[in-house]
Order: sequence, then structure tokens, then C-alpha cells
Amino acid sequence: MNYLSKGVVAGIIIAIVCGGLLGFAFTYFLLPPENPIQTKFASLKTLAYMDDVTITSTPVPETTLTVITRGATRLVIRFVAQYVHFMNTGHNGLSQYEINLTLNGATISGGEIEYVTTSALTTWIEISGSLVLETVTEPLPAGAYSISVDWSSEYTTGSTNSQLIFCSPNFNYSRNLFVQEILS
Repeated sequence: MNYLSKGVVAGIIIAIVCGGLLGFAFTYFLLPPENPIQTKFASLKTLAYMDDVTITSTPVPETTLTVITRGATRLVIRFVAQYVHFMNTGHNGLSQYEINLTLNGATISGGEIEYVTTSALTTWIEISGSLVLETVTEPLPAGAYSISVDWSSEYTTGSTNSQLIFCSPNFNYSRNLFVQEILS
């Protein structure tokens, strides 16, 4: 006894295939993938340092990426660096550095590294740590965007009393800039 004819079996197979294709189309077009559109990354171990006499914001050497976006997308931007903060013998007061993520020259995220003394140091001090800056932009139109890390000293006595170092061959430290374009 053959309960199913060849036509019924063919109809079931066609329905399954069509349902699968429609399901794929629905998921692909109405629920876009979460994968990033593009990723750019710079990992550097070259020496980069800032003295406390530099109070003008300047780009951290070699820490700039350019991204061309397709539009109606966001950028996830992350900067991670190990640092050493030196204060010389005799330093008294504030040693403060500002570090900013910039998008086409405009600050979009920032942080500070600082140390305060209430009396003159009798020996130099070396403090190490890690800095992480991260932000997600608002949706951006299509175009080219320059992402950089800028830094400056926020306080100076007119002579070098402190120094901030992001990378040094002596310490095997690195600085990393990561930019990812994602759907809005």
C-alpha cells in the first residue's frame, strides 16, 4: 500500500526547500548579521614619550588610523597602552597628562594620568600602569575618518619634572589602536 503518491512527496520537498529559502531571506534581509563591516588595528612598540613642558595637545607618534565608512554605521574605537610615569628628584606638586581619542581632530573620549606630591621628591619615582580608552560613535555618514590618540601635559613648571612613556624597548610595552565599523 502506497499512501503517498509521487506528486505529494514532490510537493512536500518543494515546500521544505521554499520554506528554507524564505527563512534564510527573512533572516538575512530583515535581521542583518552582527559581524563588523571592517576592522583596522595598529599595534606599536616604538618609543613614545611626553614631557611635562608640552602643554599643547599633539598626536601620539604613529597612533593614527584612517577609515572609510559606508554610511549609517558606527565606529567602535579602543586604545590600550601600558605606560610608565616618571617624576624626577625635586618634583613637587602635580604631574598630570591628558590623553584623548579624536575623530577628525575633535575629542570624543579621554582620560588622565596624574600623580600629586605635597613635598619635593628626594628620589625619582617610576609608576607603571595600563590605560584603556573606548567609545562608540553615533551613526556616521559615509566618508573618510581619521582616528588618532592625542596627549598633552596639563601642568608645567617650565622645566621637565616628569615624563609619560607609552612604549619603551626597555619595558617591552605596546600601544594598540583598534577601530571597527559596525551597523547602527
